[in-house]
Amino acid sequence: MVGKKREHFSWRFAVDFAGGELAALAARNATVEAVIETSRGTVETVSARPLDAIDGYRAMFDVVPPDDSTAQVDLRLYLRSGGKALTETWLYQWNPPPPAERRLY
Repeated sequence: MVGKKREHFSWRFAVDFAGGELAALAARNATVEAVIETSRGTVETVSARPLDAIDGYRAMFDVVPPDDSTAQVDLRLYLRSGGKALTETWLYQWNPPPPAERRLY
């Protein structure tokens, strides 16, 4: 939450999408949502906003690891509007840093 001191470690991801119908949707202020799946941990602070610089959208979200493990977390993300997928699916394999390197910013 903005303005509130962080109480746990999380990692912020930002993914830009462009092409297809996204430019037209941004111009109309359509409701676009980021659909995110994670194999481990939880997802917080999800947003999908128009990004004029690329005539597309930027999806942003935080991942909170479930424990102190550095085990891989598989992420999947795509954008949709009105129940219809708008983008390709972004896939990523992330390994959280070890506990000694985790900082609360």
